[in-house]
Amino acid sequence: MIEFDRVVGDVETGEDLGTVITTILARGDGGCGGGRKPARKTNLISKTEPDFVCDISTQSQQALLYRLLGDYNPLHASPNKARSVGFDGPILHGLCTIGMATHALLKTCCNYDTTKFKHTA
Repeated sequence: MIEFDRVVGDVETGEDLGTVITTILARGDGGCGGGRKPARKTNLISKTEPDFVCDISTQSQQALLYRLLGDYNPLHASPNKARSVGFDGPILHGLCTIGMATHALLKTCCNYDTTKFKHTA
């Protein structure tokens, strides 16, 4: 994991407005002076039937739209790059994925009642 942050500020006043924290999952593709380590085996996928199923469609260009948020990783735009690391094609950004998951929870478990969603610090 690689994490960095940057402070966003008002150019005119110099006031700090917020901090953008970026976390990158470095998948172990090498290129940093060492060999690639073997992937660890995990058993994270349950073998039981899901409690709920929710189908929500995404648009084929959705990953390209999310690039406008500043994440220019080629895995989200280049079919060749995505295939070179084992995906069938470009993948959605994490921000879009969490948005879709939140939509599914809101639809399936909350009947679109947003008051059932809470923010905790």
